[in-house]
Amino acid sequence: MKATNVRLQISSNDLVHPKIDTVNFKDVIRIDGTELINELSDSYGACGLEGTTIVVNSNKQANRYNQGIRNRIFFREEEIALVIL
Repeated sequence: MKATNVRLQISSNDLVHPKIDTVNFKDVIRIDGTELINELSDSYGACGLEGTTIVVNSNKQANRYNQGIRNRIFFREEEIALVIL
């Protein structure tokens, strides 16, 4: 539903900021970059990797976050890593 709302905003050319409801959902929080590592660590501990999602504004930002998460949380330098669970 949230993705649908963002797509509707884009189609109506309302591109200022996506409107995602973070108030009425206990499992959705809005954070800035300074809180990211702590919140991710907490979320991975409580919900696991599959239960944690990050929503960003652009592919460029997603790539930067992915690299930072690999380096700072998983301590992996390489772009692609094999994880066996």
